[in-house]
Amino acid sequence: MTKTQERLAQKIRTYREANNLTQFEFAESSGMSEALVSLIERAKENVQLDTMDLLAVRMNISVAELFSSDTTYFLIDSDITIEDSIIKTYGIGVIKDYRLLDYILDISTNQDEIQNLVFDLNEYELDAVHFREYIEDYLE
Repeated sequence: MTKTQERLAQKIRTYREANNLTQFEFAESSGMSEALVSLIERAKENVQLDTMDLLAVRMNISVAELFSSDTTYFLIDSDITIEDSIIKTYGIGVIKDYRLLDYILDISTNQDEIQNLVFDLNEYELDAVHFREYIEDYLE
């Protein structure tokens, strides 16, 4: 197993756990098999580019960000129940050095809006220390 495989394994596992997804759920929503996700998370698979693309799309980040050890922001989806209705909401999580640092759930019900915010956070390389302040300013 290479350092690159270990880096990818940790990033995928951290993302999946932050989103409370089983390997099966993550695999199904990514268009791959649970066995492949398991191999990737154990750094036992030499991942092909098309698989990297599936992973990046599922995590709403670029393929390059799969391997970065810097701060990475990603979309988190969750369901809330209000008066017997389930509403899909979206938030943002922060990974730095392959560890989940922080997250804010239920920012909006508009997935595109949060994906754009995640893109901006990654593009501007916002320091995780200022993450909550940035989101608070955004929500005002």
